[in-house]
Amino acid sequence: MNTGSEGGPHGLYKVTLDGKARCVAPGEYRMHDNITPDGRLAVADTNGKPMEGAPPSDRKTGGRISDIILINPANGRQVFLCRTTITKHPYHAHPHISPDGRWVVFNDSDNRRVEAVELKEAALKEFLQ
Repeated sequence: MNTGSEGGPHGLYKVTLDGKARCVAPGEYRMHDNITPDGRLAVADTNGKPMEGAPPSDRKTGGRISDIILINPANGRQVFLCRTTITKHPYHAHPHISPDGRWVVFNDSDNRRVEAVELKEAALKEFLQ
């Protein structure tokens, strides 16, 4: 998503083969949306702004925060998954979902390493309802 665009509303869109687009999960300051091959789950990171309703930042690095958001494209539900920081490219989250849909893998700018969050089966099942 390009937050510099004058088009809107910003967010994750479903585009059909006939070129029609529908916003399935609105959101400002998001980038690097990624979706599973079956379209059941999506993930995105924020561009220096916290997700609405996310906990206060506990990062002490001076870097801007970047929240990783889990998205249900079927109903637009979005939940805070975890927080990292955003710094100079390529040191920001770039989240991806594993092929089996059980892990979200991302860059952690503070630690300069790849980290992963496991999506627990029971919580994921509830989120997808």
